[in-house]
Amino acid sequence: MERKNKGGRPRTDRTNAVTVKLTDEAVAILNEHPRKSAFVDALIRGELAQIKCPNCGTVITIKTEE
Repeated sequence: MERKNKGGRPRTDRTNAVTVKLTDEAVAILNEHPRKSAFVDALIRGELAQIKCPNCGTVITIKTEE
């Protein structure tokens, strides 16, 4: 019996789900990024990321050095 695709989000190789609670300011920053999971993943891995402050508009660049 063949299963039909019922729609929804396509499956990826990522299998670990994480739930976090965010402040209103963090949600405002995150809403500017269409690929939210990739953005958070890049922040955690220490890759270059730019964040615009929703209050003052200042752009902050985050980069870790190895």
